[in-house]
Amino acid sequence: MVAGPDNNPPTINSMSAQPDTFISYSVTTITVAAEDIDGDILSYEWTSSEDWLNPISPMGSIVEYTNCCAVSEIQSGWAIAAVSDGNGGQAVDSIQVWVTP
Repeated sequence: MVAGPDNNPPTINSMSAQPDTFISYSVTTITVAAEDIDGDILSYEWTSSEDWLNPISPMGSIVEYTNCCAVSEIQSGWAIAAVSDGNGGQAVDSIQVWVTP
């Protein structure tokens, strides 16, 4: 967590994936629960650990991920959420998901 001198950073309380294992070319929905004790409005940036795992349809604290390519065996990757408060505070967390053929 990073914050400015008079600012408390946001806190990520939890992340979930529904489902955490999904079939190739389908989607998983990732949700992050975050808060800011200063009452700052939070913004969300979504990335992933793998080139084949792509965030689509980001809607703030909820995003869908899909895979770009067919897989011949189960693959895993990390969905990453960076939550910022607009005043220099940031928190980052991730959740592991799997894609199957």
